[in-house]
Amino acid sequence: MVFAYLSNGFVGALNSANGTVAGGVQAAMSFSVGQQVRVRVVARADNSGSVTAISPSGQESTVAVANIPLGTVWAAQRNAGTVEVERISAVPMAGSLAGLESKMASQDLTSNDWQTYRVLPDSTPGRAVPGFTGTGISSIPSGGFKGCFANGNDGRLREGDGSPNEGEILITDPQHSRILMKIPGGYTGASLQGVACDTLAASATVWAACSENGTIRNYAIYGTQAQQEVVSDRIVMADLGVSGFMPNALAFDASRGTGRGALWVGSNSGTTVHCIDADPAAATRILATITLANNPDHFQMIDGRLFYQYGANGVRANIRVYDLAANTEAAKWGPLNDALAPEGFYYDKTSRTLFLLNDGGFHDSVGNIKLNVVFQYKVSAP
Repeated sequence: MVFAYLSNGFVGALNSANGTVAGGVQAAMSFSVGQQVRVRVVARADNSGSVTAISPSGQESTVAVANIPLGTVWAAQRNAGTVEVERISAVPMAGSLAGLESKMASQDLTSNDWQTYRVLPDSTPGRAVPGFTGTGISSIPSGGFKGCFANGNDGRLREGDGSPNEGEILITDPQHSRILMKIPGGYTGASLQGVACDTLAASATVWAACSENGTIRNYAIYGTQAQQEVVSDRIVMADLGVSGFMPNALAFDASRGTGRGALWVGSNSGTTVHCIDADPAAATRILATITLANNPDHFQMIDGRLFYQYGANGVRANIRVYDLAANTEAAKWGPLNDALAPEGFYYDKTSRTLFLLNDGGFHDSVGNIKLNVVFQYKVSAP
């Protein structure tokens, strides 16, 4: 079976003899050689699905398809013309996604940095809003979960629905297809936001910014304390003389501090950022303070520079970079396609891939992709 959108306006599916399996010709959907068109295909586990054609003018036509055969996917037959494929995005879907077509509209094509995305795996089976409300993200540097992601989960289902904050850290495989471990936040009434893995510790831990309660907490991934908070490491911002500071953005800096590294901590309600020694026994805890051009949502340290994501929901995300040695700041990546409910990000230098969590399922009033997803972008080197 071949899902097809042809220049004469045919939208549907064909069999190996070019016979019509589903759909037909719609004159309004016809297009000419050289024009850009798009096709979105949905294939479900029960062998049902749909094909949606998107014309050069943006008009959409959707045809339901049943009894989709399983097996090898073959290259399409070429006849008189040659099709230039500008982008293929395979999007594995997790969770309960009934009515997927109603949640998904045409994707943004205003730049060429968009690669693909994945719907996040359900944090609990049968979750009313698929996936989880992703916040921070950090790559685990060592141990059995090396290369996997530590992800923050705010815990709420949908903005304004009254569901409680049940903050936790979810460890997923590198593809964000499965949840491998859950680490409960151990508190209620506050969001769990930025996360940052300790790259110095012999047994990796992950720090988390617990926003509304004004704390930063460290959680063990391995060993006898696995999935528990290392309570002796807890940082209370008010105890450091920084009252009213609600930590949100978080990055671990192995080059600073008195032996255990340091944490760069920002609040999304202000531009002031503090560098805090991670060692609770350090004589001086606040090592430095800087001011950014924008309120930061999330951080990542890359080659000694502090990258930060910022922007309001409904506006495409941007990432800037602050050079800590030169005390200068510049734009880096963005605006990023479809990232209208952006959260934490992680840049992988080997693949030059930028991973960005987007909680469109939580903020379902913004954007076309009203699902909790992780975007992947191919971007320039930092």
